[in-house]
Amino acid sequence: MTAAQIERGIPASTLNRKNEWRVAIFVLALIPVIQSVMTWDLDGRLSDAAYFTRHFSFPAMICQFFIIILSARFGANGIAILKNLSRPVFIAFSIWAIVAIYATFSVDQSQAASVLLLGRYFLHFLSFWALAALISGATDFSSIFWYKILALGGFLYVLCLTLFAFVVPDPANFNWILRMPSATNARQIANNMAFLLIPAVALLLFTNPKQKWAFFICAAAMTAFIAWTGSRTAIVGLGFGGLIALAVLRMMPEIKAMMITGASIATGLLISLLFPAPAPQFGLFRMVQASQDSAQFGSGRSETWSLAIEHIGNNPIWGHGSGRYRENMSDFVEFQLNHPHNFALQFFYDWGLIGGGAAVLLLALLGWHICKSARKTPLAGFAAVTAFFAIIAMSSIEGALFHPIPIILAIAAIIPVFYHQLKFDRTASNKGEA
Repeated sequence: MTAAQIERGIPASTLNRKNEWRVAIFVLALIPVIQSVMTWDLDGRLSDAAYFTRHFSFPAMICQFFIIILSARFGANGIAILKNLSRPVFIAFSIWAIVAIYATFSVDQSQAASVLLLGRYFLHFLSFWALAALISGATDFSSIFWYKILALGGFLYVLCLTLFAFVVPDPANFNWILRMPSATNARQIANNMAFLLIPAVALLLFTNPKQKWAFFICAAAMTAFIAWTGSRTAIVGLGFGGLIALAVLRMMPEIKAMMITGASIATGLLISLLFPAPAPQFGLFRMVQASQDSAQFGSGRSETWSLAIEHIGNNPIWGHGSGRYRENMSDFVEFQLNHPHNFALQFFYDWGLIGGGAAVLLLALLGWHICKSARKTPLAGFAAVTAFFAIIAMSSIEGALFHPIPIILAIAAIIPVFYHQLKFDRTASNKGEA
C-alpha cells in the first residue's frame, strides 16, 4: 500500500482485487443448478434427508454463507455501508428483528425449525449486505457481465431440468408437480427461473453487444420452460414488473431491441408447445384455460386468505413465530401449505402486526430506493425494478418471499442498481476517516 492509499482509508484487502465479485455472481447464478443436483430424485420418492434438503434449501443457504464469508474477507468496508443506512431503514429493521426473534423463541413446539426459518431471513439480509460490500469495493464492476452470468445460469438451469425430464424412468407415474428437483413444486421452479429470465430480457432491451444472439437463446429457453410448467404466477409477475420498470425509467428501449425481445419470448412460447405436457397441470394451453375458468382462476386462494386473516387475529401483536403456518394450520386445511400465498399475511401471521408491519415497511423502503436509483443506469434499473415488483406481485398470490431461491435471485438482479451510490457512499466515508 502507498501512503496515499493509507491516508484515503482504503482497506488493504480491497486493493488489487478484481475477481471476488465475479466469484460471487458465478455462485449466485449456479444456485438453482446446485440445488437441482442435490435434490435429484428420479423415482420421486424423497428420503427424509432429501426432503429436508429441498424444503429448507440447504444448498442455497450454503452458497449464501460462502458469499458472506467471501465478502467479509475481501469486500469493502461493510461497516461504512451500514452507517449509510437511512434512519427509517435502520428503525424498521430493528423493530422487525426484535419482534421476530421474540415471536420465534416463544414457540412451544418445533422451535428448532422455527429458528432455522427465521435464520433464513437474516441470511438474506446478510447476503444483501455482503453483495453490496463486494461490488462497492470492486474497481472493475460491470453490470453487463453480472447479468450475462445470471442469464447463463438460467440457461444451465433449463438444461439441467430438461435432462431430468428426459431421463425419468417412469414418466407416466412420476409426480411431476411435486417431485421435480430444486423446488417444492413446478410452479416454484418457474418462479425461480423468472428471476434469471429478467437479466436476459434486460440485456436484450438495453445493450447492443455482439453476443445478443446468446441472450436471445437464453430468454427463449427460460420462457419455454416457464410456459411448459403452466405457471401463471411467473408470467403475471414478469409482466407487471416489466411494465412498472418502463414507467419508472420513463424511457422506451429502441424499437429494434423490443422487436428482438418480443421475438425471443414468442419463440420460447412456441417451443413450449412442442414438448408434451407430462401432466394435466402443465403446458401453455392449461395456463390459458385456467385463466378463463372462474373455478380455477384463484385456485382456492380467497379461502386460504380468509382463514389466515382469521388466525392472525388469535395473536395479532406478536404473531405465531417464523414458519409456523404449515403445522398450525394443518388441522384447518385439506392440503398442507407452507404459507398463506400472500406475503403480507405471511408476515403478519409469523411476526404479528408490529413485526409484520415493519417487514412490509422494509420492502416499501427498498422499493423506493430502487426506483430512485433506477434512472441513473437503464440496464440495472430495468432489471432491479422488474425483479422487485415481480417478486411483490408473485408473493401476493404465491410464496416467492417464503422460499430462499427466488429471494436470493431477486437480490442478485437488484444489487447492481446501487453500485454508483455505494461507490459514492464509500468514497465519502473514506474521506471522512482521513
